[in-house]
Amino acid sequence: MLRVFDRLQGGFVVVVDADDMLLPGFLSLHLQVHLALPAAVGFSSSDVLEIDANDRVLTGGRFGFADNCETDPRGLKPAEAAIRLSSVSDSDFARLHEGTIRIPYWKARWVWSPGTANMYRKAALEMALPDASRIHGHAGFDNYFCTILHLMTGTALITQRLSAYRLHGRNAFSSSPLMTAVQTQRPFANTRSSVQRLSVLHTLLSRSSEFNWILAGDRMWSTIDSLAAIENASPAAYFARQEVQDIVAETLPSTIEAFGSRTVLARLAERLDFRAIWRILSRAHGNRVPLALGWQYAREVLRRRHFAAPGQQHLATEYAPEIAEGSRFPSTYRPGIEANAFTNASGIWIDGWSERRCELTLSGGREGRISIWGFVPNIARQFRSRLAVSIDGRSVGTPDLKPGEISGAWDIPPSGQPRVITVEFSDSQLLARPDTRAAAMLVREIAIRELTETA
Repeated sequence: MLRVFDRLQGGFVVVVDADDMLLPGFLSLHLQVHLALPAAVGFSSSDVLEIDANDRVLTGGRFGFADNCETDPRGLKPAEAAIRLSSVSDSDFARLHEGTIRIPYWKARWVWSPGTANMYRKAALEMALPDASRIHGHAGFDNYFCTILHLMTGTALITQRLSAYRLHGRNAFSSSPLMTAVQTQRPFANTRSSVQRLSVLHTLLSRSSEFNWILAGDRMWSTIDSLAAIENASPAAYFARQEVQDIVAETLPSTIEAFGSRTVLARLAERLDFRAIWRILSRAHGNRVPLALGWQYAREVLRRRHFAAPGQQHLATEYAPEIAEGSRFPSTYRPGIEANAFTNASGIWIDGWSERRCELTLSGGREGRISIWGFVPNIARQFRSRLAVSIDGRSVGTPDLKPGEISGAWDIPPSGQPRVITVEFSDSQLLARPDTRAAAMLVREIAIRELTETA
């Protein structure tokens, strides 16, 4: 398909496997969802019937489709506000509204149907086109594009069965339906799929400058961590794979060009041990690490060793000296990897560890504003928490939290004395048994800004 991509005329693309079957309404219902979503996504995926070589129905739906998506947002725009297709009746639109699930990009797991069941937005495909030599066949096509487009934009799931997936004994992934509690896929299938998804990492890193712009919100590195989560691995385990390190070394020049050597070394140090980083630097530069980059590496080693004990690293102690000495607030604080590094504590996640309560002591100065952006991971049902923000012991905000993206902003009054800002959680959510650990909110950014004086 990539060989004929330039000849495609429409705004949406469906890649139909020769042995599969589209059911009546597939195209119009998928297209209606794309036109009526509150926010556009890169692709939609619908449930499937599984059939055999003689068209006999084997299952009433794909096992794992929309798995654990009960708490994700549902629905389309109101019928009167949406662009409507004449081929979709009011009753069909109502069913679509009830049965469409919007999966946000930060929820990283495979919840889609394979191949034919997906409709891609052509503009999104164009942004994410890979090196064609790294994609092989339809299995590689949906493995690559479903993964990268979801990480970019999120996904719309249609819980109706709109196509038939044929199991005829020669399928690449499995010759029998997926079933609960047993492995029915071929032994090599998962390994091959994982290898094919390495193309996503190659695209992101080889086009770092471009994707740093495309992934609005400075989320390049968290997107790579989400890619690791799709592989059911922590960032550390994912980056420990030799084939991942090979891609990092191959694409290192473009990554450094986009982010700068200091940032790249810091992000790699969050995910790799320093011996592995040195091997990557050496390989990327023909076994001779440039002197300036070697000094950057040495400084990062010393900095990491200084803050090596997670239980002692605290937002206040690390940043208070900088704040107290300067006349202006620091612009932003962005933590590193959090989602896949759960510890035994609950609370505010910072570089893979957490505190239920943290303080920032600011020098005296003009009025300002503190904003917090992040999300509560959906790792337990029926969870609610409360985030309490106070300045000098005075409460300025106590928003309720539930799984999903959250943000808040509060004014900091002027004062000639140091001001203490406290951020605290009142509750946390337990992980699934037998895991007894707990977690609350992933903080992606804490920003403190001093307001400019007005004339």
